[in-house]
Amino acid sequence: MVYCWKCALMASFGTLSCIAVLLMLITLIMSRQYRKTSGRLLLALGASDLAQTITIQLNWSWILEAPVAGMSVCDAQGWMFVFTELLSMTAVLNVALYSLSLAVFNYHWSRRVETAAFIFNFAFPFFMSTMQWAVPETGHPPTSYFGPAGIWCWITDPYDIHRLVFLWLWIYLVFFIIIGIYITVAIKVRRVLTSRHITDLDEDGTARKMQRLFQKLAGYPIMYFVIFFPLGITRLIQWGRVKNINDGWFTFALCTFSLNGFLNALVYGITRQVYKDWRPFLDVVRGKSKASSSSKLEDVSVESKPSVVVATSGKSNESDSL
Repeated sequence: MVYCWKCALMASFGTLSCIAVLLMLITLIMSRQYRKTSGRLLLALGASDLAQTITIQLNWSWILEAPVAGMSVCDAQGWMFVFTELLSMTAVLNVALYSLSLAVFNYHWSRRVETAAFIFNFAFPFFMSTMQWAVPETGHPPTSYFGPAGIWCWITDPYDIHRLVFLWLWIYLVFFIIIGIYITVAIKVRRVLTSRHITDLDEDGTARKMQRLFQKLAGYPIMYFVIFFPLGITRLIQWGRVKNINDGWFTFALCTFSLNGFLNALVYGITRQVYKDWRPFLDVVRGKSKASSSSKLEDVSVESKPSVVVATSGKSNESDSL
């Protein structure tokens, strides 16, 4: 008997996101995007999303039985929830800041700036997720810090303020930072396009390249907003002491949250036309299927018309040799 169907639904979407992110990372490596700053930022985003999908997939543990405080899996999911959400947040923020530097300031990050961004990407989430244990909370009865919290293990209700201080405060802050960044970028791009500086003054094509790069990177911060906005609104309602939240809305918020990795991979596939990177592999597969089908047709023709088959097989051999 299924104990929690929402856990199963969330874990299923998490698995789908995990597969999509793995394909995204493989494509990035196959196309050697790690040679460029934008590609390395997307690799960091993919790694962050992969860690997040692993956290979500731990919900498979709660399909048949309820989570129990003190279990190693429960503690691991509670710590990873804060760490991976902040990890994804800082990765998206780095993409937005890089888009800002390209579109507004016409500045490609130096290796030193890029290194600082990557350190921030991983150090800040680790610091915040570790500090949540180091800050004591008084005035509450003794209870486990991590335990069942709805459909997953997270910080328990007596330490509810820690959920805001160590996670949601930063997510809301990044929401507004990203909005401000892309309003600024949109104004800048609009001015460039209306003044036609790209066509008239960009002799070496640098501005056009920057514009295309910005268009490829813009989808990730926007998708971040779409993914976390429903769950963020739900958390605000809960902190307003409203207990009767619509079940359909809550399920929708959880599904969009669980599809974070899948939607980011989808944005990558659309903006980068990844079918071009997989075309050699697909051609090999199609070639094998065509070869097998043609051989079957030749076998049939051998039985019916042997004289015709000799010429046909000769032609096929010639085409194979080409």
